Amino acid sequence: MEFVESLLEIVGGVTVVVTATLVFCKSVIEKVIHTQIEKSANKELEIAKSNLSRSMSAYEILLKKEIDYYQSIDRIYAELVVDVHDFKFYSIESPDIDSKVKKEQIRNISLRALQSIKDLKSLNLIYQIYVPIDIFSITGNVIKCLQDNCELISETASKVFEQKECDENKINKFTEDILLAVATANAFIKNRLNQLSQ
Repeated sequence: MEFVESLLEIVGGVTVVVTATLVFCKSVIEKVIHTQIEKSANKELEIAKSNLSRSMSAYEILLKKEIDYYQSIDRIYAELVVDVHDFKFYSIESPDIDSKVKKEQIRNISLRALQSIKDLKSLNLIYQIYVPIDIFSITGNVIKCLQDNCELISETASKVFEQKECDENKINKFTEDILLAVATANAFIKNRLNQLSQ
């Protein structure tokens, strides 16, 4: 019996030591695993942050380019609208204006209108990868409308210089076509800016 009691004491002592060792090892292992998981999670979080940061930077660059396009084209359209109205005024609606003034105005307006073709084409080519295709295409319609009327612009300027009567119907149609094309382009741009602001 004494032997059994000794054996039980030894087994009990060993059990206590083993249990204490296992509890200690368990807490150490838990800490190691927790630390590894935390490091891994932090690393994954940093990678995700970095990817998001790069994506946001790229988006900001693209957005800035698109907004630059809209600001540039807005200035061209604003000048073009004024020039188209003035073109009509000085070619068919201004009989009382001095012919020298009329000639000077028509010459300047015609040159600016023709220059706007080049400006719009350049702008479209520079920014074509930054703007949606529908905006690119609608600006192309404005360019086409101007190009289709280059001869009318030239003829009208010549007639004003020769003090001959200009073709009122063609000038009215040209004015309406350009103003409609610019208004349509501005509506598309406004819709796009609304999309970007949401």
